[in-house]
Amino acid sequence: LFCLAFFTLNTQAQPQSIYDYDIKQWTAADGLSNNSVRALTQDQQGFLWIGTLTGLNRFDGHQFELFTAQTNRHLISNAITRLFTDSSGYIWIGTRSGLSGVNSASLKFDRYPILGEVTSIVEVSADEIWVAADNLFRIKEGQISRVEAVKEPVNQLEVTPNHIW
Repeated sequence: LFCLAFFTLNTQAQPQSIYDYDIKQWTAADGLSNNSVRALTQDQQGFLWIGTLTGLNRFDGHQFELFTAQTNRHLISNAITRLFTDSSGYIWIGTRSGLSGVNSASLKFDRYPILGEVTSIVEVSADEIWVAADNLFRIKEGQISRVEAVKEPVNQLEVTPNHIW
């Protein structure tokens, strides 16, 4: 019994081979708007959201639905740089020209007065999002404020307990 238990633990400790994963690849030939994927997130309904240089794609596992600035006035740009799904299921959309968002259940898009290329989006708490662009912004309870202490563009944000890096 001891040998069997040891063998089982040893087997589980082994890293999986890349060949153990089911890898699928989709391209523009499959309906993706562009082969240059810049951002990914998954919503609470299981849809995969894919940001490319030419728009925002929603994938249900079979087909792509494309959202562009030309078909949706609240999507500020087609060049998607970041996607982030917060704890409420809302999807924040960073672009080269600013910040948008979408309620993934209703597909209602919003546009925010944050301009410049969005480089990072993090959630600090259920009612607080930080966005890095040409400046650093804090969105708390729907109110947007610029973080005045930061004078230079920020490229990356990370949240740890009690810290925003």
